[in-house]
Amino acid sequence: GEDARDDVATADTDSYEAGRLALLSYALQQTWLNREGRRLTVAGYRATGGIDGAIAQAADKVYNNLNPAGQAALRRVLLRLVSLGDGIPDSRRRVTLAELTGSVDSPRANLIRAVLQDLIDARLVTADQDTVEITHETLLRAWPRLRQWLIDDRAGLRTHRELTDAAREWQREGRDPSRLFRGTRLAVAKDWAEHHGQDLNADEQAFLAAS
Repeated sequence: GEDARDDVATADTDSYEAGRLALLSYALQQTWLNREGRRLTVAGYRATGGIDGAIAQAADKVYNNLNPAGQAALRRVLLRLVSLGDGIPDSRRRVTLAELTGSVDSPRANLIRAVLQDLIDARLVTADQDTVEITHETLLRAWPRLRQWLIDDRAGLRTHRELTDAAREWQREGRDPSRLFRGTRLAVAKDWAEHHGQDLNADEQAFLAAS
């Protein structure tokens, strides 16, 4: 119906952004589950919550199918895939697979790979040969659980992101000692890491140890 088309059109003004069709397909799949006979209806579409509701349902399904360790890994993966806004909305962040999983097999890395594959299979995350990113920024506003994660420890997330960027530059510059943290920056990063050890990848751990 016309109302459903209008709702879809206004759900995201950037209708041609990559991933848009994947989101629309979520809503249509859920609408089909709410069909009347063999007819898709505006009422059925609205019952799903439209695109936002369908995305939230898909994310909840992935999350609820994981054990506690998997759920914690999913949280770590998704938070790395968000660029924190400063006075502007948060946005997608394209991340290398190496940042997420490292280059060495380990139980931690294998768990992250498995969770990442679940997100990819659900079309919530898109991957190419070397990088991954959230398929569409709608996930950041549509999934209440992710929204809450981004609120819960905003300062800690910023500390982690600064540490991630610094560790990458340190590696890129041949582990140049001048790139290491000192003073207050080091103290803040160490304090955060003491309570978030599982969130650190190998490069970040090496950077902190060298600092």
